[in-house]
Amino acid sequence: MAVDEPDEKTDAYDASESLALPDNIPEKQWELPIGFETRGERLVTLRELLKERPEILPGTKLTDEQRYSLVAQRIQAQRKFELSMYGVDGIIDKERAIHELKSGSRAGKIIAKVEMMMIEDMINLARGEKLAE
Repeated sequence: MAVDEPDEKTDAYDASESLALPDNIPEKQWELPIGFETRGERLVTLRELLKERPEILPGTKLTDEQRYSLVAQRIQAQRKFELSMYGVDGIIDKERAIHELKSGSRAGKIIAKVEMMMIEDMINLARGEKLAE
């Protein structure tokens, strides 16, 4: 009878499964993308960051295109997205937010800035660090 030998990758992943996720982060945040892996264009979720510990590009190293793409994909992954913004008529819903990001409008830049601050806060909370000021 053959016995399968466990490989290192499987062992490392199984060990990470035992990590408890902090309960101070809303469940929906765990599955949203928070950055790009350093070796390519693959998006990394908060859950993957904490459990698998891939290296990601810091927000300050992202190009505008990468930043807007990341934020647009975070918004797209949410069931509902709405916000209001001073100086912008009406409520900005999911579709409009994505349009504003893709067009690089003033509203899109503000949405990206706010979401990037949210990402930084979620990463810090997940790692047990203080929130950015």
